[in-house]
Amino acid sequence: MGCDQPGVTVSVDGDEPRVFQSHHATDLEPGEHVLRFSGDRYRPLEKRVTVTAGQMTDLGDIRLEVARGMATITLVTEGARVLLVNGSDRREIPMMPISVDFDTTKSWVLHATKAGYCEYVQAVDFSDGVAKKTFAVELRPGCSR
Repeated sequence: MGCDQPGVTVSVDGDEPRVFQSHHATDLEPGEHVLRFSGDRYRPLEKRVTVTAGQMTDLGDIRLEVARGMATITLVTEGARVLLVNGSDRREIPMMPISVDFDTTKSWVLHATKAGYCEYVQAVDFSDGVAKKTFAVELRPGCSR
């Protein structure tokens, strides 16, 4: 599998980070190693591996947790009122498109309304490891408020 997250680097035993391109350790000396995976928008991940001479060491699937996600929000339904909601914290989005950074320790929801349209509710979620997403706010006509 490997890592398909853009911008992820790996440092081996504290060396300079380099772009992580493979899930196989092919250029490491035999012995114990500490691999540290990191990226601008991700929580670091450390993995200890034992490399045996003449054998390929499969690192498995490397998936870092998103620490700071970015959502680009666009408006398809003109005239809709769009809010970012976290509990009682409600922030209106005055113009779109807009890109917003999110601390993933908080749960945010996109909430949009317009008279004569169905309410739009969409969680802003980065738990799949994708740090940059686009949300197109489109309400369906026909619901009453």
